[in-house]
Amino acid sequence: MNVKRYQKWFKSGLAIVMAGAMMIGTAVPNAATISQAADSAASEQPASAQAIVSSDAADIKFSEKHIVSDLTLPVQGAKGSKISWKSSNESVIANDGKVTRPKKGEPDNEVILEGTIKMDDYAKTRKFTFVVLADSEIGPAEQFELDEVEVLDSYYLSAQKEDIAFQILSFKFAPEILVVLPLFMIYQKLHIYDTYFGLIWVYQLISMPLLIWVVRGYFEDISVEIEYAAQVDGYIG
Repeated sequence: MNVKRYQKWFKSGLAIVMAGAMMIGTAVPNAATISQAADSAASEQPASAQAIVSSDAADIKFSEKHIVSDLTLPVQGAKGSKISWKSSNESVIANDGKVTRPKKGEPDNEVILEGTIKMDDYAKTRKFTFVVLADSEIGPAEQFELDEVEVLDSYYLSAQKEDIAFQILSFKFAPEILVVLPLFMIYQKLHIYDTYFGLIWVYQLISMPLLIWVVRGYFEDISVEIEYAAQVDGYIG
């Protein structure tokens, strides 16, 4: 008898639990859930024509206001809008960006370019002011081979001479122990070990850098006019 009573209680409790679960599953969403769903739906909608045009118009930028060459004018925005241009003076800057500079001696010309950014039925305009510089006596840059360039700057030439002199003196900086072993192996290969020629070579290697450093000052004191006079006499250095 008690078993039947327990079975009845178990069935009643199970029914209550299932009913509660169904109520929780069908609960009304709160305000935060509704807001998140609305934001998600809005983000999935395509941007309006006004937003696209405003974005593309803000992206139009020119790095130079004073120009001497043709302009590259965009005709389509990054987000798909169409861009057209109108010049206030087409003889100086054409609608396609081609620049015609004033002649040398004429004043610089100020030109306003008006860009119309359009998509569907919405359009927006932006104006840009440029100053077209007149031609000058300075021509376009030319390329030269490095061998054709003659450096006449006295500071650079003096610095170059100092580098060469310091490089010659740097041979004295090397410690003797660093040179002995390679020099001995070279002497053995060339069969000049324990010979007068080998001894002279070593003395020159040791004393020549210091000798050059000492006498270089005397050669620098020689007047350059003497070199010019030698060239007049036919000397070719």
